Amino acid sequence: MRQAKLAVEESAVLCLVVDAKEGLHPFDSHLADYLRRAGRPLFVAVNKVDGAEKSEYLMAEFHALGFDLVPVSAEHGYNITGPPTEMYERIPAGFKAEPGDDEDFGAAGAELEEGGTPDAARFHTRTG
Repeated sequence: MRQAKLAVEESAVLCLVVDAKEGLHPFDSHLADYLRRAGRPLFVAVNKVDGAEKSEYLMAEFHALGFDLVPVSAEHGYNITGPPTEMYERIPAGFKAEPGDDEDFGAAGAELEEGGTPDAARFHTRTG
């Protein structure tokens, strides 16, 4: 848990990944409340949305979390080519790399890093 808290503290932008097929789980709400208190921009990536035609239906209940939602499908590559524009725009100016720099998004001090579970990801600042 200490590592997760440190990751949140070091983050410029947070991304909570939830499972559209499983629906809104009480732990999703609990984690969203915890991350809300961090005071950083937070997006919810709703995974397992297999295309735009299903996104509104599959994401509907996640609006209750109160954050911007980004539909994605890791399995089918839908909407995961890089940080969503909305998320990228909220990264503080000193931490931005060039959009589309998929090879080394962290070149300017920010990077996308996966956390300890398959459904966790975060942006964080480099410390050295």
